[in-house]
Amino acid sequence: MPGAEISEVPTGWSAGGRELLVIVRGQTPAPVFRLEIATGKRSLWKAPEPADSAGIDRWGRVLLSSDLKAYIYSWVRTRTAGCAPASTLIWSKA
Repeated sequence: MPGAEISEVPTGWSAGGRELLVIVRGQTPAPVFRLEIATGKRSLWKAPEPADSAGIDRWGRVLLSSDLKAYIYSWVRTRTAGCAPASTLIWSKA
């Protein structure tokens, strides 16, 4: 798709279906971009970031409400070597 990058994963559609929302994996914060299907134009929608990003191993999913007024995201964190990683789930209004 024009405008998409190989490190991006689809996470939702805009209400009218004219934009695909994608998350960039492997970055903190985890930027979510809106990609216009017709033109490939991209714009930053949100960049979810935990209050404390220390020890984040990987991001989970970013799920969006159909009207883009709320979203939920998760990540996996390891605080100390040898400890089991812990997952966190956050809900937010856009």
